[in-house]
Amino acid sequence: MNYWIKAIAFDSLLALALYAWLVAGMDGAGRVALFFLWFTAVMRILVGLLGNKTMFKEIRPTGFGVYHAVTDLVVVCLIVWVGHLWLGAILAIGYFLVEAARQKEPIAKEAA
Repeated sequence: MNYWIKAIAFDSLLALALYAWLVAGMDGAGRVALFFLWFTAVMRILVGLLGNKTMFKEIRPTGFGVYHAVTDLVVVCLIVWVGHLWLGAILAIGYFLVEAARQKEPIAKEAA
């Protein structure tokens, strides 16, 4: 349950910032949202490239993968819609890299 609460809280804050930016015209909210999304995108790329399944010790609840995929798809589509094509592409690539890292086996070290 805690997993869901954290995810929904973060998604709600992002949705609020995006709404304030795109609907209410608050440029500061847009800067906050874009900073958060760029930071998230870069971190996902790094985790996706350098990580493996040992980094993901906490098991995702049933249905969370679908929730995560849908919310990420909505965010990517919205960001591309407003003209941030590079950010949308990097977010999507980061999503797929992290999902692949969840399945990747760690590299076995050879005995000396």
